[in-house]
Amino acid sequence: MRKVLLLISAFLFSAVLVYSQEIPGQKTIELNRQRLTVEIYVQMYGFLSINRLGGMNIGGASLSEVKKWKAYQGFREISEPDFFEIVGYKEEAERCRKYYENLRLKAQNSFAGMAVSGITMIAGLALITLNNAKFFIVTGSVLSLVGTIGFSIAAVIFKTVSNARNWAPASLALVVAEDYNKCLRRKIISE
Repeated sequence: MRKVLLLISAFLFSAVLVYSQEIPGQKTIELNRQRLTVEIYVQMYGFLSINRLGGMNIGGASLSEVKKWKAYQGFREISEPDFFEIVGYKEEAERCRKYYENLRLKAQNSFAGMAVSGITMIAGLALITLNNAKFFIVTGSVLSLVGTIGFSIAAVIFKTVSNARNWAPASLALVVAEDYNKCLRRKIISE
């Protein structure tokens, strides 16, 4: 019985402490405008392939998920580098910027690779269909094959870059945002 009474009194005491820390009207608005929030979401990607080989159907499937997060300051979404800049992690913000710049360049290069490979593939098909000479058929076949392989590789790189994870894990972002919000709350209360 004593333990129950002790537990109830501890709960009431903590409730009084929490409610005594309430922030009045305008300060609450200011806190909500500056507060950092981290939203975690999962992106799922899949692929299914069925081919006929000989007299048999052969297939494969793959499913993967990527855990990502987005940061918000108040009611607006902010980038991951800006998130680290706001909380004071300047070096991490710069490394994060470099990470995303590298991803952007890889995406651009792989997209350009798909375009060049696609043109090569079309040129090879055109050589095959326009001329019946053996030289053009062989050259066209080689160009088509090279174009197809190049396009496939560039497409895989583009898809991989598009689905890249965040620079920092979600668990770290949550902790950093929580620490920042505690300091922000104390600062706004003391003003």
